[in-house]
Amino acid sequence: MFYYERSVHGQLLRKGVKGKKTAPGKPPAVCTDCHGIHGIRPATDPHAKAARSHLPETCGQCHEQIYREWKQSIHGRAWAKGVKEAPVCTDCHGEHVIRSPQDPTSLVHPQHIVATCSKCHESERLQRRLGLPTLRLATYRTSFHGIMNRYGVTEVAHCASCHGAHNILPSTDPRSSIHPTNLPRTCGRCHPGIGEKVALGKVHFAGTRVESPLYWLIKVLYQLFIAGLIGFFSLYIALDIFNYLRGRPSHAVSPHHPNDPLSHELVERFTLNERLQHLVLVISFTLLVISGMPLSFPEAGWAEKLLTFPGSPMWRYYLHRIGAVMLMALVIWHLLYLLTPRGREQLRHLRWTRKDFADIWQMLKCYLGLSHQKPKFGRFSWIEKLEYYAVVWGTTVMVLTGLALWFEAPFFVYLPLWVWHIARLIHSYEALLAFLSIIIWHLYHVHFKPGVFPMSWVWLTGKISLRHLQEEHPLEFEELQRKSQMGTRE
Repeated sequence: MFYYERSVHGQLLRKGVKGKKTAPGKPPAVCTDCHGIHGIRPATDPHAKAARSHLPETCGQCHEQIYREWKQSIHGRAWAKGVKEAPVCTDCHGEHVIRSPQDPTSLVHPQHIVATCSKCHESERLQRRLGLPTLRLATYRTSFHGIMNRYGVTEVAHCASCHGAHNILPSTDPRSSIHPTNLPRTCGRCHPGIGEKVALGKVHFAGTRVESPLYWLIKVLYQLFIAGLIGFFSLYIALDIFNYLRGRPSHAVSPHHPNDPLSHELVERFTLNERLQHLVLVISFTLLVISGMPLSFPEAGWAEKLLTFPGSPMWRYYLHRIGAVMLMALVIWHLLYLLTPRGREQLRHLRWTRKDFADIWQMLKCYLGLSHQKPKFGRFSWIEKLEYYAVVWGTTVMVLTGLALWFEAPFFVYLPLWVWHIARLIHSYEALLAFLSIIIWHLYHVHFKPGVFPMSWVWLTGKISLRHLQEEHPLEFEELQRKSQMGTRE
C-alpha cells in the first residue's frame, strides 16, 4: 500500500483526478484493476491478471492507445512471437511504484531511461540469443548527448527521444522515427533545419577499423603523432636540463645579476599590439581548454568535478563559445596585423630556412657531446618558428572543425554524418595536442628554463634585457650592436 500511494496512480487517486492519465472517463487504477476481485492469484500464476504473460492486456484496459502502439512496436511483435524477454509495461515503469516520466525518481525519467533500456540492450545473454546490436550504451555515453545526460542535463536526447517510447520500430521500417528518411525530422525536433545528410552515417558510431577504416586510421595516426611529438619534446627538454647541469650548451640563460649592465638595459621585443594578441590567445586558449577537455575525458575525476558543479554544463557551453569567438576574432586581427609593415617584417623573420634544420642538428650534437658550440639564433629560433606555425595550423583546424560541431544543422546540408564524426575526432585530438605542447614545450622554453624560472616578463612588458637577447638571439644582438655603432658614427 505504501508503494502504491507514492505511485502516479495513487497520487492521482488521492487528488481525485479522473481520466487524465488513463483512458478518458476512467479513474486511476486501483488494486482490483490489476489483480482482480475474487479470483486474485499470485503474479507467479500464469493465469493471474498481474502475471507477466497478461500484463500488456491488463495495463491496456486503461492505457488503450499505448497498448495498441506497443503491440505494433518491435517489442510487442517480439512478444507475440513468443520472445518472453521482450519488455512489457513493468520492465520499464516498475510495478507498484509507477511514477510519472517527469518525476526524477521514475525509471523512465530522462536521467534514468538510459539505464532502464540498457538492462536488456546491454545484456550479453540477450545480445547473443536475440541478435541485439552491441555497443549501444558505450557509443551513447561517449557522445555529447550521453555525456551531458550523465551529468544532469535532461534536455539532451536519450533513448526515447530518438526511438520513441511505446511505438519503437526498427530502423528498416519506413514508419520508424530512425528510418533514414525520417531521421532529419527526428533530429530536427532538437536541431531545427538539420540537413538530410545526417542520415548518411551511423548515430551509434564506435569508430572501429571495420566500421570506418578512415576514422580508425586518422585516430591511430593522431595517437602516434602525439605520442611521438610529445616524446621528442620531453626528451629534448630532459637533455637540455642535463646539459645545463653539466655546464654544456643549453637553452638556459644567465640569471639577472645586479653588477651586469646588460641585465639592466632593456630593448623592445614585442609591441603593445603583439602583446595584446598574445593575451587574447592565452585567455581564449584557457577558456577552450577548461570548457572543452571535460568532453574529451568525461570519465576522469577532474572532469566529473567540473561537470557536476551546479550550473556547470550551461557555463561550459557559454565559456566554450566565448573562447571560440575570441579565437576567431584573433585570427582576423592577426591577418590584418600581417598586412602592416611591422607584421610583414615579423613574418619575414618567421620564415623557415635551411639554417633552422642546421640549428636543430647542431643543438642535438651539443646534447650528444659531439659539439660544444651552441647554434646562433636570429630574431626567432627554430623553436619559436615551430610554435608559430603550429599555432597557425592548430587554430585553422580547430576553427573549421569547431564550426562544424557548433553549427551542425547547416553542416548536414552539405556533408554526411560520418564526416562530422571525423571532424569531432580531429577537434578532440588537436585540442589535446595543443594542450600538451603548451604545458610541456612552450612553458619550458619561455618560462621554466633555467635563468628565467618562474616566469619571463617579456609577454607582459614586451621588454627583454640585452643579456638575454645576446644569449638567446645572438644574431639579432649583433645586428642591434652594428646599428648602434653606425648611429654613433653618424
